[in-house]
Amino acid sequence: MHTSERSKLRALSDIASIDITLEFDKILQNILEITCKTIDAHSGTIMLVDGCGNDLRMVASYGLPNNYIERVYEAAKKTGVPISSSPSGTVLETGGYYLVPNVNEEPKDKPWLHLAVELGFSSQIFTPMKIGSKVIGLLNVYMAQVQQFTEEEIDFVTIAASQATSVVQNARICCRLKNNIQKLKEYKEHLEEKIHEAHKELFDSERYLRAVIDSSLDGIAVVNDRGIFEFGNDSFFNIIGWTRDELIGQYFMKVIPEDTKELILGHWQSIQNLNDPGGLNEVKIKTGSGEIRCLHVSTSLTEIRGKKKVIASILDISEKKKLEINIKESEARHRELFENAIDAIFTQDLEGRILTMNNAWLKIIGCTIDEVTGSHFSKWIAPDSLKKSQEILTRSLSGEVITKPTMIEMICKNGERKWVEFTIRLIKEGDRITGIHGTGRDVTENKRLKQELKESNKQLKLLWYLIVGTRGGNTRALILKHLIDKPHNANQLADALNMDYKTVRHHLDVLVKNGIITKEKSNGYTTVYFPSKNIGDSLLFISGEGMKFKPL
Repeated sequence: MHTSERSKLRALSDIASIDITLEFDKILQNILEITCKTIDAHSGTIMLVDGCGNDLRMVASYGLPNNYIERVYEAAKKTGVPISSSPSGTVLETGGYYLVPNVNEEPKDKPWLHLAVELGFSSQIFTPMKIGSKVIGLLNVYMAQVQQFTEEEIDFVTIAASQATSVVQNARICCRLKNNIQKLKEYKEHLEEKIHEAHKELFDSERYLRAVIDSSLDGIAVVNDRGIFEFGNDSFFNIIGWTRDELIGQYFMKVIPEDTKELILGHWQSIQNLNDPGGLNEVKIKTGSGEIRCLHVSTSLTEIRGKKKVIASILDISEKKKLEINIKESEARHRELFENAIDAIFTQDLEGRILTMNNAWLKIIGCTIDEVTGSHFSKWIAPDSLKKSQEILTRSLSGEVITKPTMIEMICKNGERKWVEFTIRLIKEGDRITGIHGTGRDVTENKRLKQELKESNKQLKLLWYLIVGTRGGNTRALILKHLIDKPHNANQLADALNMDYKTVRHHLDVLVKNGIITKEKSNGYTTVYFPSKNIGDSLLFISGEGMKFKPL
């Protein structure tokens, strides 16, 4: 696998591993920096769909001036067009990526062309960030030169946008969860403060109880022994979604959905017969508009003037339940990404015991998760590589940042040896190191191919001699360049190179004689020429000025 491919895979893994507890702006900057650096982009931006509507907002940029976003909106205002009229609007509407090979020729970029010229980018790719079929934002990459984007570049930016979508969504969920937790804390402090103040001002009076009930953020209701609503505070009616007139004097089952009526009736009988109001905390209710909400309910049984009364205190936990579901879904998505990632991934504790290992790594060593969990990492590393891996671990624990992959030899369950390139990073909780996270890739086949390439060195030297060391080398280089792109016959090569047919045939015969190319009949009468296997696998680029080979 090429170094560029490994760097892209590593970049995608880095995006997926971004700490979602960071500030949201920092998360967006990390996504852009990783994406742009990986493909040597000039710059990039992220746009998100406004949660209140369907408008795009540019929220982050990389490689551009601090005032770039402000200038984009100024240019839009000056020309009287919305941001959505740019290629980004097309992506939002279609859900597919949009390529701009040359900003000077793109009509939709005209209002902002002066910024592109001033800042030095010439081509763009706009890529949707999607959840299912819904576009929640765009990951945009700008290149310095005019260019046609390759499938590799498009695929990488598309996958990076997908990874970024998960990171952005999870970061939003994390942010909302932190905000809710803070609100709950503030609510608790606020409620305790109000009760304390009310106790001092109104204790030993009916007004004290009324003030506490009316000011409570919890909904409070009283139901008589026949299940009829007799009282509810303002919070109760706000939470339950019915008006006071619609519920007071009505049977409480009016607010219970059909699918939970049997359960609630059973609980009500328990209260009436056993004087036990406990045993049920979460209850689904339907509002006056038919919406289903989830409530946390606590009840107490009391007696007033010889009649039983049930006092219920409720709190709307619908949003909390949604958050819990979102978090579980997020954990499931992360687990799926971990288990099915192309890269091999593992974690271990500081003593070297393996904690987790995904399917890619299990496939390399030929084991099940039960066979490796709890084992020491040294069990799976060849003795000659163990010292090297321990040295890398020691250096990492000492604070050194090691980005270059390390090549080690693994011992599989069946005794087979495989070569793996791996990198590690520290897992931290605050400033405390709690474990090691590692990623790796099986490069056994690469090493074998490199060996084969070395063995073909003699033929490559011959090729070098034929191209550089003899007359006619430039012509043979041009012929090879065309044959590497696709097979040709002699006439096609003569036309493509604007050369005499006999001259082309002479050079073809030299290359065939030396095993550099091969030939075969096509349609039974036309001779077609191909690069030989070793040369085709080894040659990356060839021209009249020279040639380059895959690195060993």
